Amino acid sequence: LIANTIYQKYVLKVPAYRQEKDLRRMGLPLDHKTVSNWHIKVCEYYLSSLYELLRKELLKLDVIHAYETPYRVLDSERTKDYVWTFLSGKHAEKPIVLYHHGSRKDAEAWDFLTGFSGYLHCDQYPGYLRLSQ
Repeated sequence: LIANTIYQKYVLKVPAYRQEKDLRRMGLPLDHKTVSNWHIKVCEYYLSSLYELLRKELLKLDVIHAYETPYRVLDSERTKDYVWTFLSGKHAEKPIVLYHHGSRKDAEAWDFLTGFSGYLHCDQYPGYLRLSQ
């Protein structure tokens, strides 16, 4: 059931509130918050170690591309949240793309890229300047 709700949300683009209606029609009294919490828990319990393994592999590469994009999270304390995108160069043997959610503080890039010694392809956002120190 959890895998199906993840498939519906991320592949079929069915939002959790619409899944809630379908689940109730099938006799399952589950609300959209429960479904969303399942997705968070699956990521925390099962996918975080895979994410960290991919991050370590990414940091071994000669070239990494980075970019941060603002978006609004309804229940966030911040007025803007950011999704940071880190990806391997186009000639990487095994392409890697990772997303990191956080603020726009330079510590976000610094923490993610700790241990990286290659070339970072990014815009001129000052938060990346700390990396050259």
